Amino acid sequence: MFFDVFEMVAQVFQQLLFVVFPLQTDLTVLKLAALESTKNLDLEKKEGRIDDLLRVRKRTYCLTERLSWAVMLLYRTERTHSV
Repeated sequence: MFFDVFEMVAQVFQQLLFVVFPLQTDLTVLKLAALESTKNLDLEKKEGRIDDLLRVRKRTYCLTERLSWAVMLLYRTERTHSV
């Protein structure tokens, strides 16, 4: 009789394991998917920010180059008119 009860408890426990663990596995998969999605969004934001910074740097470089040319032309113009 003791072994019968033990066997019944073992069977119930086994059935519970099949119910609980797949549920935990599904939740784990959902959590991992949510984390991956969040990381992807963060990465996309960072990539977008890097692209923005690169565009600003390029514009700044172009403006600096134009400003250098303008200063050089002004300097040459002043030298030619002062002579």
